[in-house]
Amino acid sequence: GEVFLAEVLNDDTASGKSGIDTTLINAAPEGMLQLESQASFIIIDPATDKRNSDSTEIGLFEVYDAVPVLARRIHGRLSPEETIQKALSLALETGCKLIAVETVAYQHSLLYWFEFIATKLNIVGVEFVPLLPGMSKNARIKDMLGLLQSGKLLVAAGILPDVLYQITHWSPLRKDNVS
Repeated sequence: GEVFLAEVLNDDTASGKSGIDTTLINAAPEGMLQLESQASFIIIDPATDKRNSDSTEIGLFEVYDAVPVLARRIHGRLSPEETIQKALSLALETGCKLIAVETVAYQHSLLYWFEFIATKLNIVGVEFVPLLPGMSKNARIKDMLGLLQSGKLLVAAGILPDVLYQITHWSPLRKDNVS
């Protein structure tokens, strides 16, 4: 879509606010996700469930030939309880043994609740670890987009359109991106 708008209609804003060339971002090769992955992990970027906050993002990554693939994505205005329920369900459904939670400010408390609920439910074998960003959110997003453009990170074909939509609406100049 961006190519048509940019080339045919001379729309210089077609790449969206991100400035990222989304034509360089490819889906995982057909059939890859039917193979057994080398590893898997879930990354959670928690947010509050307030109406004007970011969405909570839960991503299941599967690793094939040392290349991570965003295989599934859950997002929305989730309470901490819903975030934990959805992430644990995804881990148990897929056999994922590692859940990493971004731990900036209040988000760190989510790790405590993961451990607490997993213990209450007798869930064993799933490890919960903190993600300590060390740089601004926009810098982390820009790095991830570079990995996507280089093919060092892939996205499952079924969710690629949604990911591309998110990318084209992300602005590296804003700190209050909602999506």
